[in-house]
Amino acid sequence: MLCAAPAPANFSGTWVLDGNQSKWGDHQRPTSIVINIAHQEPTFKYTGEEIKPGEEQAREFSFDGAIDGKSYPVRGPGQEGSMYYKRVDARTVDSVFTSNDRTVVEQARTSISADGKRLTREMKVKEPGRVESWTEVYVRK
Repeated sequence: MLCAAPAPANFSGTWVLDGNQSKWGDHQRPTSIVINIAHQEPTFKYTGEEIKPGEEQAREFSFDGAIDGKSYPVRGPGQEGSMYYKRVDARTVDSVFTSNDRTVVEQARTSISADGKRLTREMKVKEPGRVESWTEVYVRK
């Protein structure tokens, strides 16, 4: 008897950073991050805003593509580049961002909890002379 694979979890919603549950390592803790995701498998789109300590103006970022392993243009909070997403399992996707000048590479593993209330992003960024890793935790608003 064959068992069907579980349907991919839907990441859609408004997600707010829970800075206290996140683990920052050497990475500077942002004041706030809010992400709005529209996900209809495989289509995956998001917009968001990040505010860093000492800044009043939010930095915007966005992605409009799919979870299909193909690269799409992306606008990050600090720069533009390309990003691809690929599915790991029903509740997890991996992504890789590469800046247009190829000096920044950001890898992320994003997963949604079984109850759909928590989003976790395990991050690793490589820049010239620097590598940082941290974990961001978001709650559904």
